[in-house]
Formats: sequence, structure tokens, C-alpha cells
Amino acid sequence: MEVNNPASRLYSILNELKVNPSPNRSTQSVLAEVVGVSDNPIAVMHALIQLHSLLAEVVRTAKATGSIPGASLARYLPQIENALVLTNLDAPWHNYRERITPDCLVILDIAANHERVTQDRRPLDEEIEALRNSLDELFDFTERTNLDPEFRRFLLEQVEGIRRCLAEYRIAGPQGFARYLETFIGQVARYSADLKREATSNPGAMSRFKAVLLQVKRFVAFSDSGIKFLQQVDETCANGMTLLGDLTDGADPVVPEVGGLNDSA
Repeated sequence: MEVNNPASRLYSILNELKVNPSPNRSTQSVLAEVVGVSDNPIAVMHALIQLHSLLAEVVRTAKATGSIPGASLARYLPQIENALVLTNLDAPWHNYRERITPDCLVILDIAANHERVTQDRRPLDEEIEALRNSLDELFDFTERTNLDPEFRRFLLEQVEGIRRCLAEYRIAGPQGFARYLETFIGQVARYSADLKREATSNPGAMSRFKAVLLQVKRFVAFSDSGIKFLQQVDETCANGMTLLGDLTDGADPVVPEVGGLNDSA
């Protein structure tokens, strides 16, 4: 099975950047293509910020597991950081490519393989495509259906957030979906009145949204930390905080219940 953990994700991206066959293209264009974001300065700069966050995660994991000796980490970390410092996105890629040294790649490869036992799982291509299709269906339904404006905004915000998770999956991995789900739980209180009302008046929208949440839950469960997070949500619901479940007032559970999502729904 292919290694998939923070170190392997960063190694994969830097290695692909290093061997990119178009050294005279702009740095922005090459980064956008390799990372998988839109070819515009805002999207690329956001991706660079995420790469720095990914490197910080690699360092935290390396210190916790001992996958990289402290002396080696102190020696090579500045080189990796230098590879991620890009000041001119319009400059040709070859101006920056040499910053990705062989030592950077070797140390990340060592860390990635050392952490093989705790690697994340990867979703199948069909699962990624299925989530994209469900998001498109929910978006189209929301756009063509006469919905309450606040509820429409809520649904469109969810579609945008999950699409961003998909776009950033190569960097953030399944943790990005866990962070989305945390944010979603926080939004429940804000939109509770709208959700309660729409559960009855627009069950079609809620059923489509529940289908999307089920798929998001599967993506969260591709990491051990995500599984623990879902277990905590389930435990919280079992202790009386049913989140969206209570919004139906005992009616059919058309409102998605975070703690009660299961593959048979």
C-alpha cells in the first residue's frame, strides 16, 4: 500500500515540483498544477501557507515518533523551509527549483517510511468522484429550488467548504474533512431554526445534504485521528447532545444527525 502521511504528502509534492519538465513556466503556474489549485495568486499563496502548515505537522510528528533524529531535523529543516519560501510567483520555475535539494527529499522520504504504521488511508478515485457528483447535485438542486434565503446560504456554504476540502486533499489529507466537520457542527446552532423549518418544508434538500455528509464522514475516517474524532462526536450525542437530531421534534429524521450518520442511511 502506498505510504500516506504528512511526510509522504510533502515529499510527493516537493518531488513532483523538483522534476517538473517545464522550468521556464511561471512559478505560480507550476505550483497551481502540481498542488491542484486554481492558477491565480490568491489560490497559490493559500496553498503555500498550507504547505508550511504541513511542514509544521511533519516536524511535530517527527519529534513525537523519533522518525528524524533531532540533529538531522535541525540541519535539514531550514533547507525544507527555504524550498517553500517563494517571493515572486511570476518568475520562471527554474529560479526556485534548485531550492528543493536532494537532502530535503531524502529526509522526508525517511520520515514518511518510518511513519508507515500510522499512515492515513487513501480514498478510491470512485469515492472522490462520487462526492464531487453529490456536491454538484446538491448545488444544482439548491440553485433551482425555491428555498429560504438563509437556508440556501447555509447549503451553499457547505458545498463550498467541502469542495475546498477536495481541492486541498493532496496537502491536508483527511484532516481537512475533519476540520470541515468541526466547523459544520459549530454552525448548527447558528442555523438551527432554519434547519428545523426546512427539515419539514424541504425534505429533498435535507436528504441530499445528508447523503453528502455521509460521504464526508467516510473521508474523515481515512485517518486514525479522524476515527477518534467521530467516536467523540458519537459519544457526545449518546450523552444527550443529539445536535441536529433534536431539530425534527420527533418527526422523521430527515435532518442529518452527525452522531448518527451511518452507511445504511
